[in-house]
Amino acid sequence: MVLCNGSSLNKKATFRVYLQEILSGPNATLYEVARANITSTSPTNFGQFLVGDDFVTATPDPNSMRLGRSQGFVAFSDLDDIAIVLTYTFIFTDGPYRGSSLTIAGRKMPFVKNQEIPIIGGTGVFRLARGYTISSLFSSTPNTFVFVYDFYVV
Repeated sequence: MVLCNGSSLNKKATFRVYLQEILSGPNATLYEVARANITSTSPTNFGQFLVGDDFVTATPDPNSMRLGRSQGFVAFSDLDDIAIVLTYTFIFTDGPYRGSSLTIAGRKMPFVKNQEIPIIGGTGVFRLARGYTISSLFSSTPNTFVFVYDFYVV
């Protein structure tokens, strides 16, 4: 992680985190809460709505330092492609940004590399934040997804 630079209102931070998403089992972090009538026959899961409370770690290893959690929701929202609309808040409970958070919102195609998602705000050292994050699927198993998020924050 790179800490915020400078002492003016134009502080910048660039850092990488990993989101650990567990799809099922006793430690699941992602749950379906609603689905449309079309979801079960849709090749894109259109109409499925899920909430998540995922771990955020310093490396791709799920046992690495936990920096916090990412909490929010996703909705499969495209009839033609596998795409979601999401809103997630990254809540930092450890590391250099402890006590701060960043919220992202936008459209994402989960299996496409380097998806840009806007940062819409933050708290703590990220109060009045703007910027973007680049997200990619780092790895997966039948039960887990590990996403990498590179944050570019002003």
